[in-house]
Amino acid sequence: MGAEEISRREFLKVVSVACAGIIIGAGVGYTVAPPKTIEKTVTKTVTTTVSGIPSLTPTAKGYPWILVDISKCTGCKKCEEECAKVHADGVSRVSIVKYNEQYIPILCIQCTDPPCVAKCPVKALTVNAETGFVTVDTNKCIGCQLCHESCPGHVPEYHPERKYAIICDLCKGDPACVKVCPTGALTYVEVPSNYKEAIGSWILTVYSKVKG
Repeated sequence: MGAEEISRREFLKVVSVACAGIIIGAGVGYTVAPPKTIEKTVTKTVTTTVSGIPSLTPTAKGYPWILVDISKCTGCKKCEEECAKVHADGVSRVSIVKYNEQYIPILCIQCTDPPCVAKCPVKALTVNAETGFVTVDTNKCIGCQLCHESCPGHVPEYHPERKYAIICDLCKGDPACVKVCPTGALTYVEVPSNYKEAIGSWILTVYSKVKG
């Protein structure tokens, strides 16, 4: 399944759904699908607002991304379940967070210049020059959690037993979560780098508030 081309108007229309004011309620939690489970709990209330989406001029090259429309997410967790199935370690790379009456999928946004890769002291994280996918060498990873700390959204998690980093790898270009989403909340697209950086920075800010 290849990434869809997306126009500036279509991209901003979808993203505008996510850029409404957000109130994250206390006691929010999420889990990663069986057979391995990672649990997090948020115990504070945070309000996040966005003044608007900047005017952008498209750049030539498109970068792969899983675009999230949170207005369509029902919290069914089929994406978590399928992600866990297609990865040999049985751990999902996407997590569904519920706040108030809304759900939001959390997964790596595939930064064009990922700080997690730059901060890894053992070079366990790399970026494919052609695709932009972040990959983890589980044999090199020492579980230091510098990738988690350096990520503005604190997205990387760790295997519950082996403690290596868990990061979305876009299923090497054929994301399983997108294929099983029944509502179209997840879309595999290619976007210009400046779109991705502008909207991605806002998404990471929301992630950081959700995950504390």
